Amino acid sequence: MPFPTTKPTLHYLDIGSLGRGEVIRLFLRDAGVDFEDVRYAYDDSWPTTSAELKEKGLSVTGKVPVLEYEGKVLRQHLPILRYLARELGSYDGNTSIEKYLVDAVADMYNDWRVQCVRNKKSVTDEYKAFVPSYYKALDKFYAENSGPFLLGERITYADFAVYQSIDNDAQLGALPDALPERLVEFKTAFEGRPQIAAYLASRLQVIVLFPIDIAYCLKMPGACDIAKSISRLYPWVSSPCIVSAPMRVMSGPALAVAVSHAGGLGFIGPGVKTQDMLADLEEATALVNKMRTPSSVFHALSAADYPLPIGVGFQLWNDDLEVAVAAVEKFRPCAAWLYAPREGRRDFDNWSLRIRNAWPRIQVWIQIGTLAEAKELLKCSERPDVIVIQGAEAGGHGRAKDGLGLVSLFPEVADALAGSQIPLFAAGGIADARGALAAICLGASGVVMGTRFLAAHEARINPGYQREIVRASDGAVTTTRTLLYNQLRGTTGWPEEYSPRTIINKSFIEHQGGRSFEELKKLHDEALKAGDSGWGPEGRLATYAGASIGLIHEVKDAATIVHDVRKGVLQRLSCLQELKL
Repeated sequence: MPFPTTKPTLHYLDIGSLGRGEVIRLFLRDAGVDFEDVRYAYDDSWPTTSAELKEKGLSVTGKVPVLEYEGKVLRQHLPILRYLARELGSYDGNTSIEKYLVDAVADMYNDWRVQCVRNKKSVTDEYKAFVPSYYKALDKFYAENSGPFLLGERITYADFAVYQSIDNDAQLGALPDALPERLVEFKTAFEGRPQIAAYLASRLQVIVLFPIDIAYCLKMPGACDIAKSISRLYPWVSSPCIVSAPMRVMSGPALAVAVSHAGGLGFIGPGVKTQDMLADLEEATALVNKMRTPSSVFHALSAADYPLPIGVGFQLWNDDLEVAVAAVEKFRPCAAWLYAPREGRRDFDNWSLRIRNAWPRIQVWIQIGTLAEAKELLKCSERPDVIVIQGAEAGGHGRAKDGLGLVSLFPEVADALAGSQIPLFAAGGIADARGALAAICLGASGVVMGTRFLAAHEARINPGYQREIVRASDGAVTTTRTLLYNQLRGTTGWPEEYSPRTIINKSFIEHQGGRSFEELKKLHDEALKAGDSGWGPEGRLATYAGASIGLIHEVKDAATIVHDVRKGVLQRLSCLQELKL
């Protein structure tokens, strides 16, 4: 295969992994050709940039992609692919009929691209009707050979074009729920090619809405820079960034790893004792290593010095700092979530410094629930890398008396932190794509969900507890903040600023009715021995959950939850773009 003697230069738009330029990147990566990747902002400056490209002679029409290759300027992405396939002596058919098949499928892909661009402002009904017929027709071509590629075991330039259409539609939320079987086989094989797998795991994924990125669409200056920074720090994460909260005990290694493997960021929660974190991280490491297949998002993270692609959470008021430092030093998680200090900024500084000394590449996340807490963080000598702003809707231990709903709290905190360049993540009451998109519109760099992941198959939760999460509704009425369940369980000692939100059951109702604590404690302890029946309207056990419970209707795999939220966000964003914001 004759490699170019000089490094090629690809010119394209900075729209993440969407568009015609990406298929050329995939091709060059697979061929092992090193190239310079020049990306142009697709915002108000693009018309000027386009005119400059014409003046320089790089583009005749002002459009991209353009590839500078061995002293030649190549234009139009399909002709570029054909040229590269023949120049490199591979990636094309050997016989006339094989070349015909390759060109025919490439033309079918071009028909798809025309439809995609025509419907770029939103995923319209017209486009939704076209997409299934496109993949059905492609499947007929692929079914003529034993696979996995168009010409069997040999990959061609047309395969790259087909994959790009699948990848684009997946990001836009337009991919059919069930691809034809042969195309599923093709997609798996394509993503399993070593160079492709490594690139897919590490490529810069920016929050995008074709062809305008979210930050530009929603008029959020600086948001794209932060999104890119997050992508560099967590290269397996897809956008929008979806995080599973570090819920105590219930956020175990299976849940955290499943969320990260789905392109999110999973956190392991504190255990009953800080020492429990060591066993959880050991198990998480084994799960990640098991999943490091060529087609996995973890494939490129195998270097010995790369962080473990999950985070860990610590409750500062009662977790053991020395044990936490030892766990971070040994297992190197990518992030540490700090929460509930007894001595405020002093605790945050101490924990942050010790953890960073143990593993310099760790990212420190700090959760706050008030404007005053946010302002205090700016005074820290060890500033956080990420701040999680939690609204009063959240389940578990939140602000006892001074909490505020996320819609009001988040923008006020964001204004106070303006200029800090610290990514802000939204938490509290988010359980589906609608809440996630609302948070993004508020300016969030990502979203955190806790209660929604209690209804994940991988959650470490009692079945009775989980059924109650699915059953309950009307969170404003059926949940409340109370210390009663802490007292019944014997989990006292929390700083007075915190109180947990829980689903109301007989313990709370009878407490309100005047029943003595001694009687309630006796009944609570008896319910502990009763198993699953201890939860529910007639139950007596603590059921910590957020006000979003009415949005949770079934138990799903963690990956499905992540994908459903991401797909829903992209679909709704396309509708926003249609409004010409």
